[in-house]
This record gives sequence, C-alpha cells and structure tokens, in this order.
Amino acid sequence: MRAAVGAATAAESFTALRAPFDGLVTERLTDPGNLASPGLPLLRIESGGVRQVVVRVDEARAGYVHSGDRVSVVAEAFDEGAGRETGIEGVVAEVARAVGAGERAFTVKVTLPPGVRARTGSFARVVFRGPPRRALVVPAAAIRRHGQVSTVYVVEDGVARLRLIQVGPSSSQGVEVLAGLDAGESIVVSPLHRLADGTRVTVAANRSHTGDV
Repeated sequence: MRAAVGAATAAESFTALRAPFDGLVTERLTDPGNLASPGLPLLRIESGGVRQVVVRVDEARAGYVHSGDRVSVVAEAFDEGAGRETGIEGVVAEVARAVGAGERAFTVKVTLPPGVRARTGSFARVVFRGPPRRALVVPAAAIRRHGQVSTVYVVEDGVARLRLIQVGPSSSQGVEVLAGLDAGESIVVSPLHRLADGTRVTVAANRSHTGDV
C-alpha cells in the first residue's frame, strides 16, 4: 500500500511544471490533453530582471570591444512603438572568445539599464566606440525615409533633384552616407514636405561634409 501511494505521488508530481526562475509565459507550444514527451518544449518563459541585446560583431573590431564598455543601443521598441527610434546606454556584459568561421564575426551581449522593457526578440542596433575614421555625414533632417529606401534632395544648378542614397549608422553629428552622395554637394535640409523633384531652390550654407566618426 505504501509503495502504491509513493508511486501515485511521484506520478502526480509530473503534472506540475516549475521553472528555475521567476518569469512570464510568453508562448504555449502545446494544448491541454496532449502527451508530453521528453525533449518536447511545452512553454516559452521570459525571465525577469534586466534585458540583454545579443549582437554579432565583425571580427575586424575584436580588439575594440571589451567587457564593461559602455555602448549606445538604439531601437524603436524602447519608445513603446511611437514610431521613432530611441537610444539608451548599455554595458557590454560578455564577449565571445571564439569567432564564427562562417560569418567571421563574434557574439557580444549588452546589458540594458534596469527598467527597460523592450519585447523579447525586438531588433536593436548597438554602436561601439572605436578609432575615428573619415565618413560622409548629413543632417538627419535632410533624409527622407520610405520603408527601407532613403533619399535626399541634391541641389544641381539651382534645382532640387531627388537622390537615392545608402545610409549607415547615426551619431550626434548626423547620419553617415555610404553611397549615392559626394562630399561638397549641396543638399536640402528643410522644408522637405514642400519639395518635389525639379523644384527650384536657393542654395544656403548646408552641405554634405566629411568628418571623423
């Protein structure tokens, strides 16, 4: 009788699911009544505490990233879906010792400040400090974005011409332009909403320029 009670108690204990940490269930991967098999996930649970951003960094920057470094983390998710990206300061918590042979990159984990509640799986950009380099930079206000397409108005012979550009990371100096614009070309900063390709404009002092970033 005692053995039967022990067996029943053990069987009952299998019906209780306990996580080794406090958290929130974000997804249920099975339905009540289904058979639970070893190795088959039943739930996804998001742990409490601070959030981390996991990013892959090119191996060429391996010498410039260290645990404890303070970095800028930019994501729209930090602004609760308001439609604009917000930057906060994070701290490098872990730097992988190995470089992936296929991607030629290594993994870096960045811890976000307490209180940041971005959704798990959200996309974010991490800006690491490194040696200064020359780059072509324009004011953020001069760029029009249509989904994944970025354009600026370039002034040619007193006429605004729409130009497709490829943009890079943003900084306090502006937005880096990787392709589509040359240093010294005159661009229109404002008001962009009144412009169309072919509009005549008056050239002011704002120009694209190169600088250290």
